[in-house]
Amino acid sequence: MTVPRPIRRLVRTLVPLALGSLLASVALAGKLTGTCTLRASGKTLAPGTVVWIETIPPKVEERIVRGPVRWFWQKKLPPAPLPELALRAGRFQPSWTVSVVGGPIVVRNADKVWHGVFSVTPGAAFDLGKMPPGRVDTLRFARVHNLSVRCDIHPGETATIQLVPNHAFVVADSAGRWKLPDLPPGDYQLRAWRPGARTLKQTVVMPKRGDLDVAVHW
Repeated sequence: MTVPRPIRRLVRTLVPLALGSLLASVALAGKLTGTCTLRASGKTLAPGTVVWIETIPPKVEERIVRGPVRWFWQKKLPPAPLPELALRAGRFQPSWTVSVVGGPIVVRNADKVWHGVFSVTPGAAFDLGKMPPGRVDTLRFARVHNLSVRCDIHPGETATIQLVPNHAFVVADSAGRWKLPDLPPGDYQLRAWRPGARTLKQTVVMPKRGDLDVAVHW
């Protein structure tokens, strides 16, 4: 019995993808999860904590950016929205955002008045000048920073941009829980930041087998 040519083509396409996905899953040790709490009270933190890994293998970064293998019958996922700071009703909404180094950050004047968005953060200063209603600008930064953003027309308007070095980052949920992408075994430098607090640093060791759960305390 001769296999039709379209089916042979489909098999040649799907088999390498399946094998690649299997090998990738074998090479990865497991999931890195955790909880963010306040040390004094033990209470979990509200949404707004960013957790990331300082350095990851290039292949892991490629896998995260590429996303999971999508079979031909699965719908293509829409692209993730770009990080954005929008001025509405006289304040930044949201009051902070997170972006990967080199990635675009949208600054939008969605207000009915002019604004002047700027930062004097050392090594990442910028000035967008006077922004009329409806204007949209895009920022990009080359290094990891925690930027304080302000408006030179309205001193009370402030926001923060947290830049991370790669796509192995996550924002904790309302229960203070977070889960990073799977990582191969080895030592990693974990970082965590939340608005109004300092950046925490600690070393985590991913085991050769199994998952790892980490507690982050302020």
